[in-house]
Amino acid sequence: MSAYGFKNSFKTSLPKVLTLCALVAFSHFCLGANPLNSISQNSTLQNDATQDSTTTDSTPIDSTLIESAESQDFADSIISRVQSTQQDSQALQSSQPPIIAQILNRTQFYGHIGTFGKSSFGKHRDSYLTLHFAANLSYDFYAKNDHLLNATIGIWGATSLLGGALRHNAHEYLGNHIGDEVGNDWNSNNAFLRYSYRGFSVQAGRFDALVDWVGEHMQGAHIAYDFKYGEIYGAWVNEYAHSSREETSNFVEFKELYYGGNEFVLGVKLGRGEYRLGDIYAYYLTDFFYMLGAKISQDIALGSSPFSLNILAHGNYLSSQRKGWAIGSINESRKLGDTYLITLQPSISYEKSKVAYKLGIGYARTGANDFLQAHMGGNLYIFEAEDETPFMYNVIAPGGYHNGTQQTNMFQGNTDSWWGFGALKINPVVFSLTARHSKGTEKRSLGGEQLQIALGFGWNIYKGLHLGLIGVYMEQKMRDEPSAPTNTSYGKAFLEYRFFTP
Repeated sequence: MSAYGFKNSFKTSLPKVLTLCALVAFSHFCLGANPLNSISQNSTLQNDATQDSTTTDSTPIDSTLIESAESQDFADSIISRVQSTQQDSQALQSSQPPIIAQILNRTQFYGHIGTFGKSSFGKHRDSYLTLHFAANLSYDFYAKNDHLLNATIGIWGATSLLGGALRHNAHEYLGNHIGDEVGNDWNSNNAFLRYSYRGFSVQAGRFDALVDWVGEHMQGAHIAYDFKYGEIYGAWVNEYAHSSREETSNFVEFKELYYGGNEFVLGVKLGRGEYRLGDIYAYYLTDFFYMLGAKISQDIALGSSPFSLNILAHGNYLSSQRKGWAIGSINESRKLGDTYLITLQPSISYEKSKVAYKLGIGYARTGANDFLQAHMGGNLYIFEAEDETPFMYNVIAPGGYHNGTQQTNMFQGNTDSWWGFGALKINPVVFSLTARHSKGTEKRSLGGEQLQIALGFGWNIYKGLHLGLIGVYMEQKMRDEPSAPTNTSYGKAFLEYRFFTP
């Protein structure tokens, strides 16, 4: 079949796949159905299992795997649900032949299905509605005595229900994102092997990016070693892709945006647990730039009270091998050259019983040229909607670099940004408030000056069913309209069911 024929066939078949996934997720949610329970009792497997009939592994679920697959909030809900169904799971396994029970015990199936929408109220509108899903199957070949050998495979899929800015060709995204035709899209965002032994771990394939400035999924390898005073890690990134509610791209970002090449990462995490100090790291993208950075992140408990103080200080210097306004595979509005990014963000948090809140302020400053590394996966999570925000209790974020015509100007050259944020969590609901003002020396197509105020709401409705809403007032002074600010306000919402089969 030709590539064109396959693409058309896929566009026709994906809605059917999404419908099937919706039915599976719905049956799991409403009836407690376990898709893995339908595994047939294979007589050959039963015979082969005779010698193991007296033993059954009780492998604990790998929390690191869970954290890399979903947010920390989701991981917590997964662990809670697994604990609550442990007895039922054991009863199920005891009723199965030993080999079937062993397979079930070593297998995890997790993912989500949901819908996401965005509507713009001011000028430069980009409104759309999408249906998206993710399904992952993970199997522990061996998990005992500090050893783990795991294989995971997964898929991310999405289809446009109305309008669209979900799927993009990378060339068009940085330029005329909104004019891009949107249809069905998908990628195989998880396909990896992971091995760990005591403090050593290695992971290779496609997986959730495990380094700060690459996101959301990387193709390559990651290696790490825990030692007494921290962790040493390294990564080879051959490609990366975006897989989020708003945006899906394939593993072609380096090729289409950054002249190809490979990225190499080397870093050290200093300190452990409550004595964690921060990170020192270096990034090198071949034939493009290298970057040196350091991050200090301190959580300081205030005595025996439920309050704690967090200090985040982040500094990065980027040296570019390409100078001037970008042409060719990068949109011409990107200004290349040596630059830096400095971030400072103190905050205070409170947590007791079912109530928690956090308040903080922040400041960021860029050098003379654009800080392009932020586009690959910036870690100012309180703004980037494609990333869940653990310290904001996973309430939906207003959006940052990947946000259509409301794209942030925080990382443009010679720009100062100030922001404040707060979040209140009273289980099962969360409220958030963020405000940002960014001002650059040049009026650009994305806005030389921006003001953004956002009010968000999150609700864990019932056992994995999540609702998120956010309204954003935004104005910016555009390059072609310098005399007065342009209103580019918008709102976003999602409804999502996240499932996990123990």
